Amino acid sequence: MLLRYVLWEREHHRTRKKNGPDRIEILEPRTGPRVQKNGPVHRSKCSPLPFYIHQTFSTAKEVKQQIYLHSIQSRRELDFVKNDKNRIRVVCKGTMPNLGILETGGTSKSNDKVGPSQKKKKVKDVSIHKCPWVLLVSKWKKDINWTVKTYEKQHTCLQRRKIKACNYKFLSEQIIDTKESNPEIPLRALHEMLEKKYQVGLSDMKVHRAKMKALESIRGDLAAQYSCLRDYLQEVQSRNPNTTVKLQVQSEPCYASKTRVFERVYICLGPLKSGFAAGKRDLLGLDGAFMKGPYHGMILTAMANSNFTFISDRQKGLLPALEKLFPAAEHRYCLRHLHENMKRKWRGKEFKDCLWNCATCTTIPQFNSATEELKLNSETYDWLNSIPPKHWSRSHFLGRAHCDALLNNMCESLNSKIVKGHDKPIISCLDFIREYIMRKIVMVEKEIDKANGPLTPTATKTHQKIKERTIQCKAVFCGNGKYQVTSEGWNGIGEGATGNTTGEGAAGSSGGVTKGVGKKGKIPIL
Repeated sequence: MLLRYVLWEREHHRTRKKNGPDRIEILEPRTGPRVQKNGPVHRSKCSPLPFYIHQTFSTAKEVKQQIYLHSIQSRRELDFVKNDKNRIRVVCKGTMPNLGILETGGTSKSNDKVGPSQKKKKVKDVSIHKCPWVLLVSKWKKDINWTVKTYEKQHTCLQRRKIKACNYKFLSEQIIDTKESNPEIPLRALHEMLEKKYQVGLSDMKVHRAKMKALESIRGDLAAQYSCLRDYLQEVQSRNPNTTVKLQVQSEPCYASKTRVFERVYICLGPLKSGFAAGKRDLLGLDGAFMKGPYHGMILTAMANSNFTFISDRQKGLLPALEKLFPAAEHRYCLRHLHENMKRKWRGKEFKDCLWNCATCTTIPQFNSATEELKLNSETYDWLNSIPPKHWSRSHFLGRAHCDALLNNMCESLNSKIVKGHDKPIISCLDFIREYIMRKIVMVEKEIDKANGPLTPTATKTHQKIKERTIQCKAVFCGNGKYQVTSEGWNGIGEGATGNTTGEGAAGSSGGVTKGVGKKGKIPIL
């Protein structure tokens, strides 16, 4: 193949050499070029050199991309002298260093006097001569392909650390595969990887812009997804029966305009509604997570009824809203956030233990006894009494939710799982949450299928421990549908088959949970 190319070149072209044997300029052929019209385009990968004579490209864009790549790989600054529809001529802007001799002294007239130094010092002097590297790519007549006609491959200039062609657009194309395989890669790691690969200096802002450009190429335009949000919500509602979707927008100042500004969206999937109703635990955790990216916002989950029990972090806007909309609902405060507020003034393990002892008490006498320990510090005692115990102590819970949770871990756990979707566009974020919930439901179903009984393995172990504790209890029927339950250090009276308590008593044989008056706390009767 090489022999045929050499014979063809000698037969049809006139060549001349300039400035050394490496520079070859191809003139117009006498009888026309024997180039295959619309034939295969030769890429630079076919040769170890970035360019070679008679190399062809389909478009000018491919030529420029190859020039930019060579500029970065060789660390030379290349300049487009000609850049039109038919020609692209590029030269190297580098200069050749010249190691010259600089005279710093002269001859003395008398040997008696000490004259100037006659030594000569070698210094590095930069010559005005430019680098001989040059490239000419143009079109043949009546040919759509671009062909390399002049190419001087030798660089005699110094390499640089700052290259204009190494911009954020070029870098974004180099890190797309890395971001797809490792979305959590930090900016510093990308910075070090790119500098090590191309041996050029990069600023943090340039790498950051390259990262955002790569994310936009992977995930799509953030703003464009808002225009498709209504179609996405309609598709979700049609594919998931009994799903509630509400979209709220703001109108532009000009009411005739069709453009609207997104404000908020509410989604409650139908399967989650059915699962919540079937669980018969009227406990709702309220929490929010901030979205990342250029369009800030929050991800909230809400569903309410007047008989529900809410647990939240005591957000300022949430407290009056719940009191206004659901005055009969029970509202619990997350104990961890309550302790965070307490630590601002009173730090230490002693205050934390006292707070938890008060919160975990299951009877009012136990609660009063635990709060006595805080009277040693009157300020702490007054601050804790200013918060009604019905919001944070088990001894004052109504028991309607059948759950004694003191922490809002349910919401915190959900937020930790969907944190990867916070920086996604609006539709991608909503679909990420929907997909996670779908996988979570399937995973729970698989765990239920593995269980031997009606409960999951963890619930079965907890239930077994409760049964072992209740063996020590004795229930004596005392009439009027009530039972007297006695045990070591504990006794109480509760209702029977309904399992509901009246004041301070114990549950009946149905297995309800009671409020006792002793030191042992709640004792369920099985």
